[in-house]
Amino acid sequence: MARIALDNRGQVDVQVLESILEAAHLPPGDVQLIVGDPLLADDFQGMTIPRASVRSAANIYGLEDHLDRNWECGITIGPKWARSHAEFPAYFAYLVGHECGHATTILNAPGLAVYEDLIVSCLPRVVSRRFRWDEFPHEIRYDQFGKAVAEVVCGSQRVAEEFARILQDGFADDEERLRKVLALTPNRQLSGLREELADFTRPHKGDLLAFWQEKRDRGGLSTAAGLPDLEWLWRGSAS
Repeated sequence: MARIALDNRGQVDVQVLESILEAAHLPPGDVQLIVGDPLLADDFQGMTIPRASVRSAANIYGLEDHLDRNWECGITIGPKWARSHAEFPAYFAYLVGHECGHATTILNAPGLAVYEDLIVSCLPRVVSRRFRWDEFPHEIRYDQFGKAVAEVVCGSQRVAEEFARILQDGFADDEERLRKVLALTPNRQLSGLREELADFTRPHKGDLLAFWQEKRDRGGLSTAAGLPDLEWLWRGSAS
């Protein structure tokens, strides 16, 4: 199990957080968790970032206050759902669970986490179109992970009823995504994620590699500093 350093700015019931983290069953490692970061806007739900990426990232907010501590992965949860955790415990569990999915990959497969970041930031530029977050395979898998965590903590009926109420009351930050989450099969297993991401990006592999190599040559690919082989994602899978 991971070692969690908790900064509970949202004053969420610690037993609630413990039940969510127990269901998520994070792998070994050190995690800094901030719940209810007041520096975040209400429309910001959550973020998970490797410590190695902090220096090159922008807007990490409260995590900057903990750089004097040793942690491998930082999770920060926005204030809106921290304030509402008692009214919407299933959604709160889903949200924290989703971020724990990200954290699981960062702790177990840090190279894959780098690819996730690169693909989200670079693929829209390579193909010249915008992507919804829930189009990316890893975001779908982490939504499944979060939903599975929520069902362990609150039960499947509570998850379905609560998500439906959030949609009905217009309280959702992204209605389309929440409807998709409702239709997903809960799954706390993340095996096969690398292959799914490789398949998703394979039609644009050549353009992505050229884009990454050009940026690396110019010293502008700091997030991939730990990836000596830019083709690693597709190695061992069908070309």
